[in-house]
Amino acid sequence: MTTSYSSLIGLALPVQGELDGTWGDVVNNATTQYLDAAIAGTQTLSTNADATLVQTYGTALATNIGATTAQYAVIRWTASNGATTRNINVPNSSKTYVVINDGTGSIVLRGVTGPTTGITIVSGEKCVAAWNGSDFVKISTSTALTGTIPVSSGGTGLTTTTPYSVVFSGTTATGNFQASAGPGTAGYLLTSNGAGALPTFQANSGVTTGKSIAMSMIFGF
Repeated sequence: MTTSYSSLIGLALPVQGELDGTWGDVVNNATTQYLDAAIAGTQTLSTNADATLVQTYGTALATNIGATTAQYAVIRWTASNGATTRNINVPNSSKTYVVINDGTGSIVLRGVTGPTTGITIVSGEKCVAAWNGSDFVKISTSTALTGTIPVSSGGTGLTTTTPYSVVFSGTTATGNFQASAGPGTAGYLLTSNGAGALPTFQANSGVTTGKSIAMSMIFGF
């Protein structure tokens, strides 16, 4: 019998008594180097084209780890693909990848057999991807937030807004406070309607600087 390999990251599984005189080479090339890559190695893809990564296997003569080896822990995309989405095809097997898109366009990490739908990683995004039994899914992701984030997703629904300060002033006998960009700028007054009544906002043409009011007045509407 000869050496076989584990199904997930291709580690050597030698048979008892088989590797007399070559044991060290096989351990180094087919186990240690693969564990090193699978735990901490980065496979960098810099060519603007679809890429297919495959399981490679070490022998007593060589590791056979190369530019298309799939067992790496990290996949880093650096190509300038622009508006063209590129596919990174990897084996349909239980494997976790950290995917870093340092390129200029989107990429899709997917299982090569099918192929599966996979996941899209946009330019600048970094994510952890794992095989869920039928496809790759994102476990976590980190990317810069751009564009308009809708209210339903926790955003404001605005592409831009003007920051406002809160100015506290004693412009009436009961006290008011106003959100405004500063004295003399139009804003809104939150006006007391008496005990037990909700306050109301009223349009105001500007802030009249006056005495500061105590926080107790604000919460005593």
